[in-house]
This record gives sequence, structure tokens and C-alpha cells, in this order.
Amino acid sequence: MILGLSGFDATITAAIKGAYAGELLTLEDLGFDMASSDKGLVDLNTAYPIAPVHDLTVDQLRLLKADFDHYSTRRRLILNHEEQNMLFLHILARLADYLDRVNALLLSNLPHQGTDAILSRLAQIRSVPVWYFTPSIFDGYAYLSKSCNKFYKELEKNANPPQISIDNTAKQSVTYMDPVSGVPPIKRLGSKLNTFREFRQYSKDYAARLFLRPLLSRHFHRAYRRMPWQKDFHPDHSADHLNIYFPLHLQPELTTSFMGQAYSDQCLAISTLVAVLKSQDQAFTIYVKENPKQSFDQRQFLHLLQSDEVIMIDRTVPSNRLIEECDIVATITGTAGWEAVKSGKPALIFGTTWYENAPGVIVFDDLLTQKALISKAPVDSALVNQWFSAHLSALHAGQFDPDQKSFAPFFDRSVDTVVGILDKMNEGRA
Repeated sequence: MILGLSGFDATITAAIKGAYAGELLTLEDLGFDMASSDKGLVDLNTAYPIAPVHDLTVDQLRLLKADFDHYSTRRRLILNHEEQNMLFLHILARLADYLDRVNALLLSNLPHQGTDAILSRLAQIRSVPVWYFTPSIFDGYAYLSKSCNKFYKELEKNANPPQISIDNTAKQSVTYMDPVSGVPPIKRLGSKLNTFREFRQYSKDYAARLFLRPLLSRHFHRAYRRMPWQKDFHPDHSADHLNIYFPLHLQPELTTSFMGQAYSDQCLAISTLVAVLKSQDQAFTIYVKENPKQSFDQRQFLHLLQSDEVIMIDRTVPSNRLIEECDIVATITGTAGWEAVKSGKPALIFGTTWYENAPGVIVFDDLLTQKALISKAPVDSALVNQWFSAHLSALHAGQFDPDQKSFAPFFDRSVDTVVGILDKMNEGRA
């Protein structure tokens, strides 16, 4: 029996192979660099398959091609249509070959985009069992599920749950929101020169425009930042008025592109919420704040200002204050919703997230189905604490993202957790 391992850092993969007694196969073992292929770095002069994988239907191929097209990376943009199609067929054939060799698969995260999404969907089509990890907001712990589409509804339980306490305030220390250290100027310049050389090998005429476009984008972005966003806010605390805080997600990202489901477009979520509240004759104001780590042009959100009920708040206004002074937090899947319910405020979510079953959480689709009014009634913190204590059994020891500062201290137990899961997969296939 051969088990597959995908998406894990090379260091942790090597440690897992050393500790695991069974047969283990990674994509890299077949000479396939998942990340590079996703960026279009496959040599286009090599022999590509002239036909897709034979056991796929037309509809299945369309879904897989949509996964390939969904996120166009910088390098793929400079490939013509024929080259892109050949690249897709090449990746599809290599992934199909890999899945033919393994009996089950363990992924380090839910599929974000591109190649890992194709691998996950292809495994589902071929009935290859897949177990998915995904990081939690609690350092050193992750979630595990055998389902991609119903991930948080079908979590695997841990017989030895961690002991984590929460404070019933709007404050939450989250490692991934820590400031990111800047890239040294020399390294940044070298990267730009490499990009320009890469563009030139495809088109000398178009290279300058491709190279200058991000520079111009940053210029517009700075102008966007200088717009007169409201730097303070004075919510209406009258009994019949609803004050809603809507913090925007960093995009593109898993939290919206996958977990957002039908509402991966945050503008659509906000516009729909406005329409629903107006249809209910509810007096309201939605305070929208951009994600503090968003770095590229977000002018698509400007059209939200056409609604008198939507106010763009300057991103220097503390999120804690917005949660404390608003009646409800609306989010696609964000941590701000959890910060709200544990501090006694209801949360309205549009996607799927780990705390979706917690007291005080309103699922937007359920709200539409029930045609109920959004309540700003306080949430019982004791019930939230009770729910959280039970929820801890869904957390498994492990930190699989080496970019996180907490990766090194949890390295050994992350390896132990993965090896234990691989053993369980072996037992289940025996």
C-alpha cells in the first residue's frame, strides 16, 4: 500500500519519510515540482500529451480546466492560448499518473488554487481517499477532515484534545496577522530585473508594458490610500438602528476563494446584505474596513460608496473598537466573527468557517431561507465558552506552514501527528 503526501514543506516531508515505516510517495518523487508547474515554468518545448486523461468526462475536464484558469499567475499570463492548454494537459497527466500510484492522499491544507485544486478534484473524481489539514488560529494546532466540500462539518476528532483558554473580549492574538518583514532593496531590485528578462524572452515589445503595469498600479494604489476615508466613526445607538462592522479579507486567499463559497466576492456579499436589510425596512449602517495587509489596488470597493448605508472606514481605526461599538460583525469567514461572539456580539457569516456552529453565529444563507430579521441581542459568553471547550477535540497538534514564526517550536510534534494520521490511513485501507 502506497500513501501520498502533498503540499508539505521539504524539511517536514523529509522528517516524515524518516519516521514513517510504510511506503510514502510525493509528487517531487516523480520529478514534478507542484509550485513551479503552477506558475507555468514547465519547459514548453518538451513533449506534451496530445490528449487528456482518457477516463474523464467532458464536464469533469471543464471543472479541472476551471481550476487551472481560476488563478492566472504572472508567468501564465504571457503564454498564448495553445501554450496554456498544453500546460494544463501536461499538469493533468502528471497528477493522474501520481494518483494511479497511491492508495490514499494526505494534504497539508485545503486547496487554494491551481495545481493543488486540480489534484484534490481529480482525487475526488477517481475515488482516491483524501485527508485534508488546514491551519487553525491557535498556534501549533490544525484541523483535519476527510471532506473538502464539507470540511468544517466533518472534522476528525482528537482523542487527546489541547487545553486552550479564551478571554471573552474582542482581542485576539493571531500570528498570521503579525507584520511581515520587508524584502531588502537589493533583493527586490534583483527580482524585478529577473521578471523583466523573463518578459523579454517572450515579447520584446510587450515586456515594457508588462513590467511597468505593477509600478503604475502601485501609483494608483497610493492615490486610493489618500482618499478621504472616514477616520473615525459615530455609530447610531438608537434601538431601531443596526450598526454592522464588515472587515474585508485579504485577497486572493483561501478564506474567500474557497471558504467563501458563493460569496467569494466580498462586494457581492455586502451588496446582497444591503438589499436584504432594505427589503426588511431595517435602519442600518455598514462600516467597511480594508484588510490591513492588503497591498494591491482595491478600487473595486469604491462602488460600495454609492450606497448611503455603507461607510468606508480608514484602516487605522482599531478593529477591536469597531467590534465593541457595533451591534454585529459581518464577515465571509474572518476571525473578527469569532472575536465578536466570544465578546458577546452576534456574528453574521457568508461562507464556511470553524466557528460556524458557535452560539451567536448567524449563517447568511440560513437567514435568507428563514426570512428572519438580524438580531443584535447579546450572546451568552458562558455558552460560547462551553461550545469552545467541546470544539477543542477537533484540534490536532501540528504547524505545517514554515512561513509562520511558530513553525520551528512545533516541528517534532507536527511530524508525529502526520505519521499517526498516515498509520490510521493504512489501517483504514487494510
